[in-house]
Amino acid sequence: MLFHKKIDEISEKDINNIVGNEVFEDKYLEYKSEYNHSDKIKFKLIKTVCGFANSDGGLLIYGITEDENHTPSEVTGGVKLDSSFDNEVNWIESIVSSNSEPSISNIEIRQIEIKESDRIILIIKVPKSWNLPHRVVQGKPNKKSESKREFFVRRQSKTVPLEIDELKNLFSFAGDVHDKIHLFRDNQIAKVVSDNVFICTDSQIALLIDLIPFNSFNNVEFDIRETKDQVPTFGQGDSRYGEYNFEGVISKSMIHYSQIYRNGIIEGLVSSNRFLKVPLKEFFEYTLNFINDSIKLYEKINFSPPFAIFISLINIENRNLETLFFDKEAISDRNVLPGHEIMIEKYLSKNEIAFKLKTVFDSFYNHFGIENSPFYDEEGNWKKK
Repeated sequence: MLFHKKIDEISEKDINNIVGNEVFEDKYLEYKSEYNHSDKIKFKLIKTVCGFANSDGGLLIYGITEDENHTPSEVTGGVKLDSSFDNEVNWIESIVSSNSEPSISNIEIRQIEIKESDRIILIIKVPKSWNLPHRVVQGKPNKKSESKREFFVRRQSKTVPLEIDELKNLFSFAGDVHDKIHLFRDNQIAKVVSDNVFICTDSQIALLIDLIPFNSFNNVEFDIRETKDQVPTFGQGDSRYGEYNFEGVISKSMIHYSQIYRNGIIEGLVSSNRFLKVPLKEFFEYTLNFINDSIKLYEKINFSPPFAIFISLINIENRNLETLFFDKEAISDRNVLPGHEIMIEKYLSKNEIAFKLKTVFDSFYNHFGIENSPFYDEEGNWKKK
């Protein structure tokens, strides 16, 4: 299915095959022959994106004409942009983000150049959302009396308003997913505190990281054989080779482990008796590298965002901070610091991950009486080594 391809892998041949093989519009595919910045086109764009997000995701393809049976009849010669592609991407992202509620900000956009032409095929990929439900917050063109806030869903080849019962179900489902994510994190913290994990923690200072795809609680089980030789690095170890266990695939040493669960959750823990004080500088480096490797793995095996990330400091009561930066010797009055949830809505670069980590590590340093973490400049940019 074309929707399940990475957007960068969709080619002109794929587009021609859509027409040649008469691939019908369906729940995942929407064709449009016309593209511009008019209110009419803008509303249909936002409506379709919200419909896909409230369903299972989909592809919106501009530059293909369809007949009355929703069968693609021809590639129209594509669409001609009034500005550069980068400017067009910024416009589309801004329009979608500012006219959807909750805001949709993780769409992907690609152009396919048509040979011997100044026109392009424009593709917008919308992932399934887990922050449900989304509604359009832009008024319908020429219909001022109608509601400016409406929920849509994808049903077969059409984008239609949600029924009341469907809307209730989406609200309920979104709450259930968030509850399950936080419950998993809380249970894992409890296991570390009680020394019921894959290594012996014995009340030693520990760093726990959980990357939880929202799709993990949708009866998903991916092929763990794809991950056995690609286990993300963690702690001081450099092993990427895992072993099968009941939960999935694990790589471990005496002081750390990396576990890939069958439903896509990736977890890392490091704990050692050499941590006499809380080594936040070392933990920041561990965290950044572990999350970076994990997201690269998700991208390689095409396991889609969004992901929730939790970073927790455990067994730190009556411990102070190991630091070369500050003179303060504040003592922790808590045994567990569960960092707030970090939401990842698209595959990120290492720099982008570092930016996401700032508020969590600032809060950890705040706990020890320090204004902020030392890994960023005054503008909040990560200071690489």
